[in-house]
Amino acid sequence: MTLTVGRRGAVVIPAPMRRRLGIDHGSLVLAEEANGTVTLRPAVAVASDDPVLRALLSAPFDDEPTTPAERAAAAAGRAAIARGDVVTDADLDRELAR
Repeated sequence: MTLTVGRRGAVVIPAPMRRRLGIDHGSLVLAEEANGTVTLRPAVAVASDDPVLRALLSAPFDDEPTTPAERAAAAAGRAAIARGDVVTDADLDRELAR
């Protein structure tokens, strides 16, 4: 979806997308920049005064660029899932119980 950046840098998120994401007037949104892209996501409100919890919840998802090997591994994993080549939780529990 292509959006227009206004004179003051504002971007309007379409109403259907805001509704799906639970973003309303006054909601906090995190903006992250990585690998030449900008990602917007709803911010998580933290009532706790725990500085470690606050730091973890406000940290970027992953601030390091992915390597070609990581992208290839992720693609292989998605292909395995698409083929149905997966391990269920029950299978994993049985294997770990051995």
